[in-house]
Amino acid sequence: MSVAAPRDTTSIPAALNDPDALFRRGCGYLLTVCIVGLAIGLALLLVDGEIFRARLYGTMMTVSMYRDQDTVWLALCVAFCLYVRWMLQRPEGAGPPAALTAFWPDTPNLAVFTGAIAALVLLCTGLGTYLVHHAHDLIADEYMPKFQSEIFLSGDWLARFESEWDGMIKALFPQFIYANVEHDVWGSNYRPVHAALMAAFSLIALGPLTNAILTTVSVVLIVGVARRIWPERRDAAVLAAVLLAVGPQFLINGMAGLAWPAHLCLNLLWLWLFLRDDAPGHLLAALVGCAAIGLHQINVHPMFVMPFMLALLHARRWWLAGFYAAVYSTAILVWINWLDIAVALSASPQLPEILPEAAPRNVADTLFDFSLGRFFYEPLMVLNFLRLLSWQHVMLLPLIYVALRPWSAAPPTIRLLAWGCLWMMIPYVLIMPNQFHAWGYRYAHGLLGSFALIAVQGWLVLSENKGPGLAVAKRAIVGFAVLLLAVGLPLRALQTEGFVRPYADANRYIHGLETEVVLVDSHRVWFSKDVIRNDPYLSGQPIVLSYLYLTPEQLREVCGRYSVTVIDHEDLARFDIPMVRRDRLFTEHDTTLRAIANGPECRGS
Repeated sequence: MSVAAPRDTTSIPAALNDPDALFRRGCGYLLTVCIVGLAIGLALLLVDGEIFRARLYGTMMTVSMYRDQDTVWLALCVAFCLYVRWMLQRPEGAGPPAALTAFWPDTPNLAVFTGAIAALVLLCTGLGTYLVHHAHDLIADEYMPKFQSEIFLSGDWLARFESEWDGMIKALFPQFIYANVEHDVWGSNYRPVHAALMAAFSLIALGPLTNAILTTVSVVLIVGVARRIWPERRDAAVLAAVLLAVGPQFLINGMAGLAWPAHLCLNLLWLWLFLRDDAPGHLLAALVGCAAIGLHQINVHPMFVMPFMLALLHARRWWLAGFYAAVYSTAILVWINWLDIAVALSASPQLPEILPEAAPRNVADTLFDFSLGRFFYEPLMVLNFLRLLSWQHVMLLPLIYVALRPWSAAPPTIRLLAWGCLWMMIPYVLIMPNQFHAWGYRYAHGLLGSFALIAVQGWLVLSENKGPGLAVAKRAIVGFAVLLLAVGLPLRALQTEGFVRPYADANRYIHGLETEVVLVDSHRVWFSKDVIRNDPYLSGQPIVLSYLYLTPEQLREVCGRYSVTVIDHEDLARFDIPMVRRDRLFTEHDTTLRAIANGPECRGS
């Protein structure tokens, strides 16, 4: 679909009309960025790692993961960029063996290539779900969708709990829990569509593989999108799939439980439908958009589609723009008020009195949240973008540079995708620069398809020019893809498995204890909230409490009512979970609770 006419390019400077020169310059920028990233990583390696496990541990997670995971790979990236620079000096005689570039599909059988790539992605992410990520929900962003999916599978909108737990909710669920104590119901604080997808796949025993399946579908969809943009170039569709599929961020996140693979899949599905540019396509795209808004955060998908909506207005397609505006406005209003609606559905007599005041209150809360800039964390964006680059096929950057320079010469759809990347990053740069745990830069995961498609446009510019840079680009694309599959992906898998395994082992140990309640002393544990997991109906044994969120009276009550096992930091350290030296941070309240938990009231005489 073309929603805007191409611009006149006759006034473009000659230097910007030379794709080879643009490619060389883009490779130079890539080398500079990789050297800067490596220098930052090496500087961080000179710092004692214990410093990162300080009181501001949330801020330090990004720094620590960059230091420990990305420095070594950036060294390899620098070496590869120097190799590309050498190839650019003598493009006809340098490069990988001819056997590698012989695999380049100039006239591919699209069905065979797409099926093969999709099958390999499914195999990789499916096995990785269990072997790399241990089918474990590492952080609350992964656990809460599973939590909510279990509620849906039980036939409820929200789970009911006994009123005795009213004052202990923070100890049961330290993060992202929504609890309505008036109606004694709780659920995930996120929007529910990702949880609903997990519940749907769980009906056929594929719940843990939800993201692996969505990641595989994304490969098929990007081929479909590329065919709509470049119907005469089958090789463009294959290249888009390859650039997407070999990225470690794409594959490793397909093994985890975050909502971002679902965002990527629905963004590509929306784009494929939108580019049909007919009534059924736009109707289905609007419905997909409604689902995408409700995946987990409402801002993600609207920012992605905003440039396309503005393009409709620019093209004076008033009715179509109005249709999308009406549908999206309704969806946003519904998903903003999802939790109030869920409470109302769980307690139907309250429906008339809950909804009228819910909408303005939640809209106000959302606008307030989006007005708070966390400028203290802004330097983390440098590390976030470096992590994003180092977890992809690095040739994306020079190819994107070729595609967008000059800007006015890029096809309309490519420019809209680029604008979508910019728009979608705005909330995270200004409001949420701290991503905490991540494999790559997770807040940009929904844009990986856009990056690949824009890079394909850069490749097409080079291929149409047929200059010496074309041979170098082909060798560099194939060479780095081989490096990723042979070294990059195994390295990232080992890094991820090593990070996840201690928490997975600790959770299996805790939930295997033959006791009614496990009290966890979480004060010295790095990201201790990641070991507190409970069933939404508290039906599984044992119930796990982070007891430092209790009052002394509550702790005594729990110890007097249930059989209790106390897990302290020394128990968790046996699983290689990082510890934090923070004894000086103990408050009098913490000391009192520790005395009770370690005394005869809880441990027995």
